[in-house]
Amino acid sequence: MKQTEFIQALSEQINQSKKDTKAFIDAFIELIVKTVKSGDEVALPDLGKFLLKKSPAREGRNPMTGETVKIPAKTTPKFRPSKKFKEALMGTPAKKK
Repeated sequence: MKQTEFIQALSEQINQSKKDTKAFIDAFIELIVKTVKSGDEVALPDLGKFLLKKSPAREGRNPMTGETVKIPAKTTPKFRPSKKFKEALMGTPAKKK
């Protein structure tokens, strides 16, 4: 589903104009990005968590040459789906670890 299709479907579901729906979605995304960028996580119990994951610097190997290379530390955005979201997608309760 493309963004325009999503906005159309959501605006019909909540009985709002497409313009207002787009503005809401843009503000929602902007707030999530701003919050996660500041180091906090955004937890939406029915959907999941948006957060940053920090990976430390480490050594790796070039698979072609076998040479040792340094992999720099990095921070990447992550989304962890909630149990409820997983269950809704799979149609059955999620397996416990």
